[in-house]
Amino acid sequence: SGFSEKATIVSDLTFVSVGTVVTETAAVDNSFLDCQNCGNCDVFTATSGSFQESTGTIYQSNSNCQWVIAPTGASEVAIRFTTFVTEFGWDFVWVYSCADVKCSMSGRKLLHDRLTGWNYGLTARSDTGIMMIEFFSDGCCNEEGFEVEWTSS
Repeated sequence: SGFSEKATIVSDLTFVSVGTVVTETAAVDNSFLDCQNCGNCDVFTATSGSFQESTGTIYQSNSNCQWVIAPTGASEVAIRFTTFVTEFGWDFVWVYSCADVKCSMSGRKLLHDRLTGWNYGLTARSDTGIMMIEFFSDGCCNEEGFEVEWTSS
C-alpha cells in the first residue's frame, strides 16, 4: 500500500473587494496616483482582472483619477473597455504604456488620447507590461463611466 500525507499550502496573497472588483493586492505604493472623486485608484498587480472608475452607478463630477496595471512579471499587458460612456466632448480618458510603475512623464507612451463618448470594446496593448489609465470629468452631466478588463503575459 502507498504512503499518503495531507499537503499544507501557505500563501501571503490577500484578495480585496473594491466596489465590484476583486483584485490581488501587493505591497505596491499607490500614493503617487491622482485620485480625486474616484474612490478606487490603485496599482493592480494581478495577471488579469477588471476595475470600474467608480463604485456608484455614475461617476462623480470634477474627477481626476489614475490607475496603473502592472502585473507582476508581465512583459505585455492588454486592456479592453467592456463599458465606456462618458459625457461626449467634456469627460476624457487617456491610456498610456509605461516604462515604470509610477508611469513617469518621461517613460509614458500615449496609446489613446482623449477618449470620450461611447467606446465599447476599445482595446490597447503595452509591450512594457505596464499601463496607466487616466480619467478627467468636468462639473456637469455625468454618465455611466467605464470598466476595463486586462490580461497579461
